[in-house]
Amino acid sequence: MSSVSKSLKSLEKQNPNSKSEKRCARHVSHYSGEIHNSNCATNFDTNNYHYQAKDSNIDYNRQKERAPDALFCQNGLREQLSAGADMDGKYLHFPTWFIALQNQPILNIINTLQMIRALNGNIAIRDPQLKRTVLLESAAKLMTRELDYTEKYPILLQWLVDTNLFNIHERDFDEGCGILHFAVLTKHDKYIPSLLLKCIELGADPRSEDSKGYNALAYIAKFKPLQTLMEVMEKVPPMRNAEVLQRAIDKSSWISKERSYLKKWLKLQFSSIPNLR
Repeated sequence: MSSVSKSLKSLEKQNPNSKSEKRCARHVSHYSGEIHNSNCATNFDTNNYHYQAKDSNIDYNRQKERAPDALFCQNGLREQLSAGADMDGKYLHFPTWFIALQNQPILNIINTLQMIRALNGNIAIRDPQLKRTVLLESAAKLMTRELDYTEKYPILLQWLVDTNLFNIHERDFDEGCGILHFAVLTKHDKYIPSLLLKCIELGADPRSEDSKGYNALAYIAKFKPLQTLMEVMEKVPPMRNAEVLQRAIDKSSWISKERSYLKKWLKLQFSSIPNLR
């Protein structure tokens, strides 16, 4: 049994509804919900995500778009699609996977993505507005999602990588941020070392820089406490790479005067640790 399968089984034990939800994802032809024609009105409201459609006109909390009638309810695991639904996003202003990420627990996200794939949907397309695939957008959610999402995110990341549909080196079109940049921007700092280790284990390059030349270590020096920076240097050996550290120091002008002590600490590490020379 793979590590992802074991992790999913562990999550199922924590979620009493997960078995029925998983059946829903596995046996797509029997999922709960009716198929309506394109003129049917559809309503969707879960957590803070509001979605209403009539005659394929959708008004949701972030923007107005056109899409086929679709209903995700009860943790996003029941889907109602019009007969001519465009699962690949050719005529949508957002890909179908976008709905899967809306305030869902990790296991539900995976199950929903499995369902979309079983319905011949393409979960690997890039969102034309966000300029990201589901891999990078799910990482971006680390900046806003709750503790449980951050804690279990490595399971989702492993699942996405195991599909062989995504490039771990993907970068945001607008800012050039990669998965390591989003990992260090999580609002739950104690998970930064483990997130970095998982990303690097799956092939992410600690030398990766955004469009302005800042690597993930430079982001930590810019936004995070010294304690977090120290923990990353201690627990994530690839971040002690001389090239990575020197690049972060070179970009330390980005650090505010109030945080200049982080720049000094980085320089101290470079000069005092033999294997960095």
